[in-house]
Amino acid sequence: MEKVLEVKNLFKSFSNPNGKDFNVLDNISFSIERGEVLGLVGESGSGKTTLGRSILKLTDVDSGSIIFNKKDITNLSPSEMKIVRKDMQIIFQDPFGSLNPRHSIKTILSEPLIVHNYGDKFKIKKRMIELLDQVSLPKKSLDLYPHEFSGGQRQRIAIARALSLNPKFLIADEAVSALDVSIQSQIINLISDILHEYRISMIFISHDLSVIKHISTKIAVMNKGQIIEIGNTKETLKKPKEKYTKLLISSVPGMKFY
Repeated sequence: MEKVLEVKNLFKSFSNPNGKDFNVLDNISFSIERGEVLGLVGESGSGKTTLGRSILKLTDVDSGSIIFNKKDITNLSPSEMKIVRKDMQIIFQDPFGSLNPRHSIKTILSEPLIVHNYGDKFKIKKRMIELLDQVSLPKKSLDLYPHEFSGGQRQRIAIARALSLNPKFLIADEAVSALDVSIQSQIINLISDILHEYRISMIFISHDLSVIKHISTKIAVMNKGQIIEIGNTKETLKKPKEKYTKLLISSVPGMKFY
């Protein structure tokens, strides 16, 4: 199988208000193959978001390496990362804050296409219409602004933007946690369908194990900056090895591991 991402011995530390250093990422290692969805689960403060931001080079790490598409991107400059970013995108948690309220949907979707020289205005418009169709939004959405959409529709727009350059890898950071439960399932199903159709690899970050269960093929459990358990989602949830994983499972109503 083709490895899309390989993370090796990643360390990242911060200083607390007392000036004492602590590891928010503590010797993190894992890999993701093409088309694989890794569900990254753990309590708030476990290091999930920092790990996601580090992989995308939005946060520097202290040591370790990040191999993407067989290329070490750990120490790439911002200009070098611009080329790589075309293939790795993020869907943020907050559909209300991740879209600029002053920009029309046309501007929001066209921006990455223009930055990466996708083509002339006709090719860009065609691509934007394709993207809206992928996330089940009408063509007329291009002329509207974020405040004219519901939370679920805004997240669909954020997904369309993330897909605009045909990425090989996505990170979804708590991408449905700000949505109503009924809307969550719609967005999860949409993401699953897109990932399957285009064989995109993904890290799906969530504190909600029931969401992870439905979307991921592999699960990694984080606690205090470490991945304490990783494996096939169904097998791990059925027979967890670590006490912390069992506690997470038992905290979800109706979820059992026997």
